[in-house]
Amino acid sequence: IDLQRYFGADLIFVLDECTPFNVSKKYTENSMYLSHRWAKRCLRSFQSPLEQYQNNSGSSGSQYLYGIIQGGIYEDLRKIACEEICSQEFDGLAIGGSLGGNKEQMYEIFSYCENLLDKSKPVHVLGIGGIDDILKGVSCGYDTFDCVSPTRIARHGIMLSKLKNNGLNLNNSQYKNDHSSIDENCDINEINKFTKSYIHHLFKSNEILGMVILTMYNIWFMNKFLAEIRESIKLNKFEDYKKEILVNLSK
Repeated sequence: IDLQRYFGADLIFVLDECTPFNVSKKYTENSMYLSHRWAKRCLRSFQSPLEQYQNNSGSSGSQYLYGIIQGGIYEDLRKIACEEICSQEFDGLAIGGSLGGNKEQMYEIFSYCENLLDKSKPVHVLGIGGIDDILKGVSCGYDTFDCVSPTRIARHGIMLSKLKNNGLNLNNSQYKNDHSSIDENCDINEINKFTKSYIHHLFKSNEILGMVILTMYNIWFMNKFLAEIRESIKLNKFEDYKKEILVNLSK
């Protein structure tokens, strides 16, 4: 916690153990209680700032501490974790740990936790970056998400798209002679100078420029996607927006 305060992190998460999917319920339970003990120690440390951290001042203003809800795929453990973390004086809540072995299990956890959380605080979902997963999370009232996938898949030649949940793989031969721009709606002019066929060529030639271009694009795409979600919520049209996106992804 002291290190994160020193770094100037704006949002700080407590120390926890992110249990994998294939461990036993007993291991998950013991890990959850360990994370709860760590969470209390993190909170005490955060609430007793050293002199150089007076006023909780971070790089962009105030610093906030989030508690993490563990419990794996087990509803009874998630209930215990929700009650424990919500009872503490955290600034925000985060859903972490194993979210199941498939989307159905993950969505079950989303829905179950939805009814147990203190919605007066912002709710974050750790490690989730799929388009459909974010839409499901927003439907449950969750506010923010984080995932390395936009940059990770960019390094493998995949660009995010509302037409395919796993993105478009520009390594595929179908893009060899596709001279259309990456995305004519992208408002980064430098990006639209490049065609899909050129990106395809860069990856086939092991040129790092392809990774750079797609990394920039995927970060832009995700910011644009979330901006559209926020706007649809303001207009009370989120469910229509979600339905339209999911229909396109299913084609």
